[in-house]
Amino acid sequence: MGLNGAGMTRDNHELGRFTAMAFLLCTTLRFCEGFASRCRNVTYRFLGVDLRKYCWLRNIEISRNWQDVILHGCALDRGVVLLCSGAARRSKIEIGEGTYINRYTILDAHQRIGIGRE
Repeated sequence: MGLNGAGMTRDNHELGRFTAMAFLLCTTLRFCEGFASRCRNVTYRFLGVDLRKYCWLRNIEISRNWQDVILHGCALDRGVVLLCSGAARRSKIEIGEGTYINRYTILDAHQRIGIGRE
């Protein structure tokens, strides 16, 4: 394979196009995931979750008693489940700013769970 005018081989040129396409796809995916996180913030805020700051929310589940949950700018990864059992009470689950909850973690509060800075 000969050199083209730019001094690159044909294989390098094709690799460059592939890398550019991969970058474009990754950027588009990150944009879509960020938009979905913002939509979850708005949805849970309307349901009654007290979001004190923007929270990074992947595909999480808060199935009931939304008004019992307070989130302060935390990050909840995919599969996190927040459950509040028993009588309704403010701040039954409170997750502080800068706290990251890893994938597929379940927090089930009957009295109170507080994690991180408040």
